[in-house]
Amino acid sequence: VVPAGSSIIGGQGGLNIIVQWGSTGGTVNVTASNDCGVSGTRTYPVVTTCRQAQVDATIGSGNATLYPNPTNGKTTLRFESSNSAKYQISVIDVVGRVIISNEITATEGINMHELDLTNVAKGMYLIRMESAGEQMQLLKVTVE
Repeated sequence: VVPAGSSIIGGQGGLNIIVQWGSTGGTVNVTASNDCGVSGTRTYPVVTTCRQAQVDATIGSGNATLYPNPTNGKTTLRFESSNSAKYQISVIDVVGRVIISNEITATEGINMHELDLTNVAKGMYLIRMESAGEQMQLLKVTVE
């Protein structure tokens, strides 16, 4: 559980999580569970300084781009892959909910994948692109 205004945008259910922090700090509460049971809750205090700096540090850290952006509905994700690999492409709303999720298979070289956002509300979204063994990439897209 993360503080109000923050959201878990990746890694939940694994060893690490990626959190997009809100404008205030608070505590992160962690509970582990498996077939044997549930652990006690661990609490970790968090102090935030600048949420936009966190987003900007993650966005632009890879080779992926979106066009057109802003879009009226359809946008193309363009990225380069060093080999053939499966990618999980997720569209995340401003409160951190995954509203669209697709698995695609990329080939070595330049890849293009069309995202159909015609059925989502106008606003800003994050596109999360993940593949095993590679750094996650986040891109901002605005739907008009």
